[in-house]
Amino acid sequence: MNRYALLALAWAVGCSGGDGEDSGVDEDSPALTCEVIAEPDFCWSVAVEEAYACVDANASDGLFDATRSTCTMSDGVVIRFDDPVPLDSFADEDYLWSFIIEDSDGAECARHGDGTSTALVTASGEASTAVSGMVGLALTCPNGDSYVAQNAFELLECEVGSLPGYSVSGSSDITWSLLGEPADRFGLFSCSDAATE
Repeated sequence: MNRYALLALAWAVGCSGGDGEDSGVDEDSPALTCEVIAEPDFCWSVAVEEAYACVDANASDGLFDATRSTCTMSDGVVIRFDDPVPLDSFADEDYLWSFIIEDSDGAECARHGDGTSTALVTASGEASTAVSGMVGLALTCPNGDSYVAQNAFELLECEVGSLPGYSVSGSSDITWSLLGEPADRFGLFSCSDAATE
């Protein structure tokens, strides 16, 4: 299976559960469609671009600390996970990818996840998705605009690279990506355990 097929599958599975009662999005919001997602100033695309600016492409491979709670890049950027990353991240289906990206001075540059939704917080504010109903998806932009897809599976007809969401590859060593990443990048960051002698 190619990389994009795996991303589409992971995204669809991630959006397929929950009751959506607390999504905070008006069900009468405009439809989240392929046309909306393709707009160049679509809030998810802007947030992804800002998040990728936090991690230099030439220094995006980092090392976990002993507890797998942080991953430090060669230029001093740190990914600080809310909960330690499990040794087999695929086996732990309940693991929530919540973390902060700190620049080399320790200042927060971006945040992903809030424990219940896929929230991406960058310089522009927060763009977040939440399950709405059994197969729906709601997206809220930093300016307060919100969109709803009553059937998120219909969005799989869109160009996969522009969908709101994320993907993870690997198990103990991971590469973490946001959907819609820049064409010249493969992953926002990669983390591996330090070699032991």
